Amino acid sequence: MTCESRWRLSDLTTVSLLALVTAGGCGPGSATRELTGKITYAGKVVEKGQIVLVPVDGTKGGSTGGEIEGGYYRVSAEKGPIAGGSYRVEITSMVKSNRTVPNPIVPNGPRVHLYDNDIPEQYNSESTLTISISQDRSPTHDFDLPAVGRMPGA
Repeated sequence: MTCESRWRLSDLTTVSLLALVTAGGCGPGSATRELTGKITYAGKVVEKGQIVLVPVDGTKGGSTGGEIEGGYYRVSAEKGPIAGGSYRVEITSMVKSNRTVPNPIVPNGPRVHLYDNDIPEQYNSESTLTISISQDRSPTHDFDLPAVGRMPGA
C-alpha cells in the first residue's frame, strides 16, 4: 500500500465516521416543529419584539425563538422547539423612551435614546408562561397577555 493510498483510506474512514455521527442526530423523538401565533398585550397587538422558548422539565436542547412583527411570530422548524418538549415562554418588546444618555461611542456626539421593555417582567425575565409542543404537528399558539401593574415607561 502506497503512502498516497493510506491517506485516501484514512480520509475515507474519517468521512465515514462523520457521516455516521451526523446521521445519528438527536434520535427519533427529537424532531423540531415550527411554532407560529399571535401576541397581544392588554388587548393591543405587540407590534415588534421577540419570543424566546427556554426548555424546562427535562426538555433537551437549548433556547430558541423568533421575531415578533405586526403581532405575529414564527419560530422556524429548523431551529424550532423539540416535539414533545415543554418550554417557558419569554416575550419582550423594546420601545424607544424619551430618556437619553451621553453617547458611549462618540463622547461629544449626539445623545442616545434608551429603550424600555413594553412587556412586564411577568411575561419575560420572571415569566410563568409555558407551552408544550405537540408530537404530531407544527402547533399554532396565541398569547393574549392581560395587563399587569403599570406599563413600563409610563
